[in-house]
Amino acid sequence: HEATNAARKSLASWQASKGADFPSTTIARNNLAAILLDQNQPDQAEPYLQDALTSSIEIFGKKHPQTAKVASNLGNALFRMGQRQQGIAMMQSAVEWANEALGASHPDIGLYKNNLGSMFSATGNFEGARQNIEAALEIIDDGQSGPHPRRIIAVSNLALLEFQSGRKDIAENRLRDILKEAKSLPGTNRTRQLLPLNGLT
Repeated sequence: HEATNAARKSLASWQASKGADFPSTTIARNNLAAILLDQNQPDQAEPYLQDALTSSIEIFGKKHPQTAKVASNLGNALFRMGQRQQGIAMMQSAVEWANEALGASHPDIGLYKNNLGSMFSATGNFEGARQNIEAALEIIDDGQSGPHPRRIIAVSNLALLEFQSGRKDIAENRLRDILKEAKSLPGTNRTRQLLPLNGLT
């Protein structure tokens, strides 16, 4: 895969020229892992992320946007590998560290809270899911005017939560409304693929 090969070359170049614990090497390691996650290869991404988190904490400290970003990706990888509690704990760390570094209303906090809410939903913690997804949606709405892919994904997650909680009519209404918003965005087909339709439409 072209993107993966380019990311591997970038990482190898930084390691060779600056060493394993140089800031750009750590960022390159996280970038490669993010590509592997996009390719649904969390087991291959996880070792890079473990190394990236260790070096990121050493270089930047915990309360830094880059460290939070690595922690979010690692939480994602662990959860998708079946290590759900470890994944949730890591995503909670990402929220905490990003909140300290960026402030509670930063868009990255909305992204991490939405991801954390999805994890809670998947493990049956519907109250935790609702709190985090609604908080994410508030951040997204405060920072954006009009339809936005992150808003569409957050509302679709909320609709899925309603469905899982037995409120199918509310879920259907939410999802129909958000599909109307999705149609106004470029790349609508990609956005629709991200929505957890699950037979609701």
